[in-house]
This record gives sequence, structure tokens and C-alpha cells, in this order.
Amino acid sequence: MLTTDEAGMLSASDSEQLAFAREDERVVVTFDHDYLALHASEVPHAGIVFAKMHARSIKQMVEFLKLLHEVSAADEMVGRIEFA
Repeated sequence: MLTTDEAGMLSASDSEQLAFAREDERVVVTFDHDYLALHASEVPHAGIVFAKMHARSIKQMVEFLKLLHEVSAADEMVGRIEFA
């Protein structure tokens, strides 16, 4: 796991975030609706997990992400969006 802050990407645009994650083969986990629009406009990405703010507890999100990691190979997530 890598946070935006840890990656030094706090001031990067959403498109730059997706490009960085794609290059590093990382799935972006977000509450930001702008990523849905980027996905719809076919901006390339290594995968997006979108969740509505406060829809799940932190524990539920961690469990969801662990399960997703167990059942999905990295290449299966490319260009895919999952709703948590």
C-alpha cells in the first residue's frame, strides 16, 4: 500500500495519479467521483476501487480490499473499476 502523500503526489492531478499508479502497477482506491469520469473517458489505468464516503467502515473496506486482492490478478484489474 502506498498513500498519495507517501508517493509525493499530493499536488498531482487525478490523471497524473492514475498514470503514476499505472506505471507502478497499483490500483487506485478512492472516494473521488472524478475517477469515475476518467474511467468512463477511457483514461488508461491499472484499476480503480471506488467507494462512497462513509458507506463502509474502515474494517469493511480493508476486508473488501483483501478479498479483492485474493481473487483478482493484477492483469485482471487493468482498466477495470470495482465498487466497494
